[in-house]
Amino acid sequence: SEEIHFSRRLKKWGRNRGLGFVIIPLSVDTSMRKFQWYSRRQLLGWAFTLLLCPWLLRSKRHCAVWYRRPPPT
Repeated sequence: SEEIHFSRRLKKWGRNRGLGFVIIPLSVDTSMRKFQWYSRRQLLGWAFTLLLCPWLLRSKRHCAVWYRRPPPT
């Protein structure tokens, strides 16, 4: 969500200086490696846990799927 906070601050900064702000529509292809590395059960487990306990998003330990790579096989 850093992009959202940055965009809002940039828009406010520009407005104070009489400048415009436009978000350019651009699509980006993302990596699907997480779906290859982790089982469907693991991914769904993480998703349900974070949906039921959203405050866990503040903990790096509970968001390991974004920070950790599985060990090489």
